[in-house]
Amino acid sequence: MPELEGISSRLIELHRSEAPESAREAAKLALLHNLVVAFAARDLRVTGEPHAWRAVEDIPGTGRRLRDGYRAPVHAALLSNSLLMGARAQHDEHPASVAHYGSVVIPGLLALIDSNALDVTAHDAGRRILNAMAVGYQAGAALAKAVGPHSTPRGFRPTGLFGPFAGATASSLARGAGAVELRQALAFALSSASSLTQVWRDGSDEWRFQTAFAARAGFESAEIAAAGATGATHALEGSSGFVRAFGQLDGSELVAVSAQVLPNLDRFWAVEELLLKPYPVCAINQSAVLLGLSLIERFDIDPLAVEMVEVSLAPSDASYPGIDWAGEPRSLAQAMMSLPHAMATALVARTIEYEHLTPPYHPLVGDLARRVSIIADPGIGDDHAAIVRFRLRSGDTIGSIEAATVPRSWEATSELMHRLSPYHRLSEQAISRLVAAVRGLDGDAGLPQFVAALYTDHR
Repeated sequence: MPELEGISSRLIELHRSEAPESAREAAKLALLHNLVVAFAARDLRVTGEPHAWRAVEDIPGTGRRLRDGYRAPVHAALLSNSLLMGARAQHDEHPASVAHYGSVVIPGLLALIDSNALDVTAHDAGRRILNAMAVGYQAGAALAKAVGPHSTPRGFRPTGLFGPFAGATASSLARGAGAVELRQALAFALSSASSLTQVWRDGSDEWRFQTAFAARAGFESAEIAAAGATGATHALEGSSGFVRAFGQLDGSELVAVSAQVLPNLDRFWAVEELLLKPYPVCAINQSAVLLGLSLIERFDIDPLAVEMVEVSLAPSDASYPGIDWAGEPRSLAQAMMSLPHAMATALVARTIEYEHLTPPYHPLVGDLARRVSIIADPGIGDDHAAIVRFRLRSGDTIGSIEAATVPRSWEATSELMHRLSPYHRLSEQAISRLVAAVRGLDGDAGLPQFVAALYTDHR
């Protein structure tokens, strides 16, 4: 049986049986996080972002921009919303995939809501959205777990490769697609995959659009399949298919890796494994920054007293393009990827905000960045954990013994919302309405309350 046939059938079963409550709660938390960082970025202008019409009425074929609530053609609104979620580099990430599924999946679901493409009652729509979101993350992560170890070292960025698969799954399921339609959508999504990690080495701007293009590809793949177009039956495991092309695999390896995707769907709930970024830097840097800041505050570490900073990461994290950049960043992309820059900034500023990613940098940051040593530690897992040690000029060492990760909770997201209040400028009442609407998305108020909180308060 072709792999996509089994995968699409299982995804339909997962959606119809509904994600467990823990996965739906995790989806709500991820949804809130991605919306908050999007609102916090609305004063940031992204070169190339589609323009909106200054209209708010429900015009067929349009969607609304989170930036201002105005309408744009649905694909332009989707692109704009994905760009906004990633503008501060704080969108969610699934660490084992090294992929940002939230800014791929959620804009497509918002586009379906705005274009009235959900064929269920308002009461049931919120629950369908959350289930589609959870299963969409599941599909992308299952594919990434199988293929990512082979494709990422070759220079392919995971979000661009596995994001369309996640987005097509979520949008198709939210539309009410059956197994055949979903299978066609997944085939189109596999043919839409792209993205290179050279962007991190050169510090260029593609990173913003790689995620947005993945969001658009996933949504359009679902639309194309709904219109009746057919995709390649063996798009995943074929001799000229996805795994062969991006994993550079043949023979038994090709068969084995392709066959991993289906059982991966039942091994974990990806939405429960997310890293929700508290700081505007690469996900790989988050645990080190969070741990570093806690040590700096606890021991009142003077940056002038630091001789060396040692950060231990998993080997795959330590070797990821851009992480070890120790020179002065030439662009926003290099600044947010550079772990030396992040740790130096944490020492000097005792926080990291978006403005720390652009020049002029504090005079001490450059010198401190050159004192940061990154150690590849095989004992650290694939969840972006880190161990941090500050070696002081006095000869003392302050640091952690065990690897630490970023906590994920409603409390942590609430703290982030309040820390970002100067940027999103939402009132306490607006924040409360948004939180209540997200948490109640699968309840009696459902979708109408969510839409009202999303657009009425944030224009």
